[in-house]
Amino acid sequence: MQLHKTSGLVVWLLPAPEQSSLFTEFISNLSEQYKTLSFVPHVTLSSVPAIPSEKIAERMDLLSEQLSQLQVDLYDVECRPQPYRKVILPIDDEVMVRAFCNKVNKALGGEFCKESDFHLSLLYGNQKCEEIDLSKIQSDLPNIKKLHIQKIAVADLNFTPDKWKIIFERSL
Repeated sequence: MQLHKTSGLVVWLLPAPEQSSLFTEFISNLSEQYKTLSFVPHVTLSSVPAIPSEKIAERMDLLSEQLSQLQVDLYDVECRPQPYRKVILPIDDEVMVRAFCNKVNKALGGEFCKESDFHLSLLYGNQKCEEIDLSKIQSDLPNIKKLHIQKIAVADLNFTPDKWKIIFERSL
């Protein structure tokens, strides 16, 4: 599967370990089935400005102390035309996630957070939505109605998804 290389640093919210394990296995199996690349389960919050890495670490440490763990409702799976959001689980409670964004924007000194479309990606690829069996994906999904966000991370996306690296991670 050929996916274009991405670039930049982003802020991710990471699920609790038990959920992360379930979603990692699910994403891996789905990626194998559709012959695409596997990746770490995450919710992307924002980009990161071009500031020195020690400042990023300092600001993320501060954020991890200010933010609390969060549970967000998940909708049913959707298919999208973008390769990096092909099959997703939309997050229902954007108001709570936006509370995170306001704090991230303040810590990073600008408007870097996404405006909308918060979600947990399940599949990246170039397939057409008609080629993807969403009902099977929905039925095979781990039975998780609320995503338990337990960590904040900064990820380096200067690679393809299978090589994305978390460079900073803190518990909330």
